[in-house]
Amino acid sequence: RAGAFDTTEGESVSAAALGDSDAADERLYLVQFVGPIKKQWFNELNANADIVAYIPNNAYLIRASASELSHINSLKSTGSHVQWTGDYKPAYKIAPELSLDSDEEVTTTIQFVSTKNTAQEIEELVTRSSASLIDTPTTVLNYTNIRVKVRQRRLADVARLNTVVWIEPWTEPVLHDEKQGLILAGKLTGS
Repeated sequence: RAGAFDTTEGESVSAAALGDSDAADERLYLVQFVGPIKKQWFNELNANADIVAYIPNNAYLIRASASELSHINSLKSTGSHVQWTGDYKPAYKIAPELSLDSDEEVTTTIQFVSTKNTAQEIEELVTRSSASLIDTPTTVLNYTNIRVKVRQRRLADVARLNTVVWIEPWTEPVLHDEKQGLILAGKLTGS
């Protein structure tokens, strides 16, 4: 959702606007294939990295070490099925409706790749951004989601964390249909 680019032309200049993710043993990368993904390609990628999620078109978000990425890049250089690889940059992680120039506090949902150190990473996020955790973390599939109040200006620091996948604003859901209005008014019919 943060934007699209053509990998045959390279990344856009705005992708580098927030710099790179923090140094770490394992980082998030994007790997794009030359076309619709074949099972053999998927299995080869899965053998060399942790696949986090599919990314349109014909790509995967992976977590890998530098040596694992080097092996994947060697596949690209031999003219195989890997078309492009690159860092999953902090600029890709922030919803476009968030303004990084604002000092306004906003409630956000931050999505992490679940790891054995997720609790420690959440603590680091809260410390680094002066955020306040407003809900219990929830884990679904490969992800852990947290809800925090943070100043928008601090979101670039949060996006540099290696396991952060996505940051978006959160608003409390409200009911807007006629039936719920009648129920809340006590105008129930039937049993």
